[in-house]
Amino acid sequence: MATNKKSLTARVAAGFGAAAIASLIALGGATPAFAAANIDPDVPAAITIHKHEQTGAAGIVGTGSATDPVAGAPIAGVQFSIRQVTNLDVDDNTTWAALSNGLEAADVTATGSTYTLGSTTGTDSFTVTTGDDGTIRRTVPQGVFLVEELRAPAAAGVVIPAQPFLVVVPQPVEATSTWNYDVHVFPKNTVSDALKSLEDFQQEGLGSNLTWDLDIAVPVASEGRSLTSFGVVDVLDARLSHNLATAGAVRVTVGTTTLERGTDFTVALDGQRLSIDFTETGIEALEANADQRVAIEIDTTITALGTGTIQNTASVSINGTEIPSNTASAYFGGIELQKNDDQGAALEGAAFEVVDADGNVVTINGVGEFTSDEDGVVTIAGLRTNADGNATYTVREKSAPAGYQLGSTTEWTIAVPVGTNAAVELTVVNAQVPAYALPVTGGSGQAAFMIGGAGLLLGALGFMLVRRRKAQADA
Repeated sequence: MATNKKSLTARVAAGFGAAAIASLIALGGATPAFAAANIDPDVPAAITIHKHEQTGAAGIVGTGSATDPVAGAPIAGVQFSIRQVTNLDVDDNTTWAALSNGLEAADVTATGSTYTLGSTTGTDSFTVTTGDDGTIRRTVPQGVFLVEELRAPAAAGVVIPAQPFLVVVPQPVEATSTWNYDVHVFPKNTVSDALKSLEDFQQEGLGSNLTWDLDIAVPVASEGRSLTSFGVVDVLDARLSHNLATAGAVRVTVGTTTLERGTDFTVALDGQRLSIDFTETGIEALEANADQRVAIEIDTTITALGTGTIQNTASVSINGTEIPSNTASAYFGGIELQKNDDQGAALEGAAFEVVDADGNVVTINGVGEFTSDEDGVVTIAGLRTNADGNATYTVREKSAPAGYQLGSTTEWTIAVPVGTNAAVELTVVNAQVPAYALPVTGGSGQAAFMIGGAGLLLGALGFMLVRRRKAQADA
């Protein structure tokens, strides 16, 4: 809400919507500039606090009326202290002179101040809390009051509270030359929130990139306050790595404005603690984008399975006040296959691969082929899944062990649990290759050998007889 330093409103209510006091008694006992009746000490007085979020919309100087326009959502559960400045009397012209000379809350609370504050609960000191509609009404004696915000619920996301302000009751109403004994004030709070999320699910394995998103409301400083610091801390799970040297591994936008690393913000990594701090120019970008959102993207690499659940929570610090984000989670799991022959014996050396919905091979830490061990077990650990543990992948048998053949089915759709199951997800059987067809003992094959052998013997015998006859003829 805007203030006017030339009006008492700015000095009495510090820009938080206290009623305007247009005409005051000047030093020396001058009379008011309007013909109002005297203050009636018997009229009950009250202060109503309307607590709202500060927005980027320009405010106006309040009049003390309940009908003053106000932007921003109401905030419930905000606690205030209302204490009377007991040595300021509205029936005394010196009080009005002090107010007209610029008395502010800081003067009342300053070290060495001569002003005294009420301490009797229910008489001159009150503690109130705003209701669901962000308002609280408190009857008070007539006088000048110091109003201070004590605390706000964490869920409200208040990062910069309203600064203390003064309220005088009654307030003069210049338009009607009357007094307002029921004063309404509209202090604002700078609020923000931090929403953590993870990129949309993809079929992928360990070694893949995971991008974590952080969505933050741009804090808008309330009147009299300023935005002095803005930073984010994200402590990464031990199974996540971040390459600090990659400039584009952290991306920041404010509204539609893309910020530049090193100029508008800095990034540091201490162990697993990733910190992002806005520079002066980054804060200027926030101030230029009221009511917008800050979007931060952080790239990480998932390196190990562990329990299968990887959680990530960030904390946003604004002017030293921290707001934790919600927790976002990534889920990974593993499956096991059992490789046997058709007699139930384990087979070593069968090769499998995993493919996604587009037919692309999914790698786990760079490995795309998984082989059965001596016990016939194929371990595929590190596939991304969902919270329900039912994201599916296609498992394909590439080759059977030597001496065995692939079955008629070589692809299966398998759901990946979060973490791992005790039991195997699938048993795959390979049959042995057919035996080589050797001749059958005692069969036609043997007869052929015998016939062949007899033929050779007969041929040799005939050759010998021919030679003998020739030899006898020559003799």
